[in-house]
Amino acid sequence: MVQEDRDQMAERWLSQYGDYLYRYALSRVRDASHAEDLIQETLIIALQKIDTFQGRSSEKTWLTGILRYRMLDHYRKQSRDWRFPVAGEGPDGGWFDEEGHWNRAINDAGMEWEPDPSGLLDRKEFMEVLHACIQQLPDKAAAVFVQRELEFEKTSTILEVLNISESNLWVLLHRARNMLKLCIQSKWDTEAKSGGNS
Repeated sequence: MVQEDRDQMAERWLSQYGDYLYRYALSRVRDASHAEDLIQETLIIALQKIDTFQGRSSEKTWLTGILRYRMLDHYRKQSRDWRFPVAGEGPDGGWFDEEGHWNRAINDAGMEWEPDPSGLLDRKEFMEVLHACIQQLPDKAAAVFVQRELEFEKTSTILEVLNISESNLWVLLHRARNMLKLCIQSKWDTEAKSGGNS
């Protein structure tokens, strides 16, 4: 009987929170199969630990917390296989010169925002553009940006999970922000010209 109750609970969680958890995971790990695996692992752990759930938060918040820890493990495992692209290679090609120094011409191009860029965060279209641009970041830069700026993880946690130095974290974060800045400008301008934003 207990197993049936847990099966029903898992089905209810999937029905009520599955889409949210999937979108949450996918926007952060950038791979559909990894996101699905993380959701499955989250539900298994939640079922194993249901007796420890004290109801101080909603089920959705509790499940999201478990999912966040699963994502940290995912990043930890992934960080062992990451390598940095050389100058001119990958999606940041042209951002750095042959000696690996920042290409000032790109940075000096600047970016024209609407009068209040903070208002963009409330717009679904902007969030879609942001997530599309995050998909284009190199894996390690994306992991640092997501953990720091979307998950608000502590620096010490990010360093431990990704097995990087603090100076490396700040370099990755700086590069991610600059790549996102140019990507968002490009995609947002394209969407504005096509009439996609309202």
